[in-house]
Amino acid sequence: MLDAVLQLRYNTRMNTNAPLTVIEFVNACKTLDNEGIYVLFEEVISQELRDELYGFSRPYAESDEQHLAGTHTYEPCRDAMSTLGMKYNVQSLIDY
Repeated sequence: MLDAVLQLRYNTRMNTNAPLTVIEFVNACKTLDNEGIYVLFEEVISQELRDELYGFSRPYAESDEQHLAGTHTYEPCRDAMSTLGMKYNVQSLIDY
């Protein structure tokens, strides 16, 4: 499981001119479990890609009313992973 993450980490460090893209992130997650996705998201990808992935999330909920209405979320990372999973049909991201 973490072998794929370690390989991505190695590839990213060896070729800093070619950071991971959203599609490469999604494809890497196809073989990872929750721990691997977390490590990939928090420790391997660039801050720019992390910000781009957060763009798939609903806005952060400032109140319970927003959260209960379903228009906002208390967990932007989880929401972004779920949205990406549904968009690209990746079950590991949907389950994250």
